[in-house]
Amino acid sequence: MKGLIQFVFWLVVLGARMAGAADLPDDLTGKKAAVFKAHLGQKVSVAGRLETGQQGYCLAGMDQEVVFYIIPEMPANRGFRYPAEWERRLHQSVRVTGELRHRSFPRAAVNDPKMQIPPDFYYMVLQRTRVELLPEPKLPK
Repeated sequence: MKGLIQFVFWLVVLGARMAGAADLPDDLTGKKAAVFKAHLGQKVSVAGRLETGQQGYCLAGMDQEVVFYIIPEMPANRGFRYPAEWERRLHQSVRVTGELRHRSFPRAAVNDPKMQIPPDFYYMVLQRTRVELLPEPKLPK
């Protein structure tokens, strides 16, 4: 009987661990663009250094194929100020978690060197994205 109780106990513990792991979003840190594309519309997490880019806050340290922004939703006729929580994390290593989206721009049919087209990019909406500070790596002495 004691063995059965221990068996049931470990089943419950393992089940709880597996359920908790299932809730964790996929981590796309360092992944290629094809992996990002496969996760569109899903809750994911990405780590990098929070910086300011042309479209808003961005994560530096991504794969060269991936441009990643955190863009606020805002009315077109109003200004926007980033929340203090985000501003305090600028130039630091962070992990962001939210729904992955993609924005692309039409490419010109004619190869016109005067026409500048922004790169396609992946992003999360700032108001629905969680940011957490990551510990800085310890450098060897």
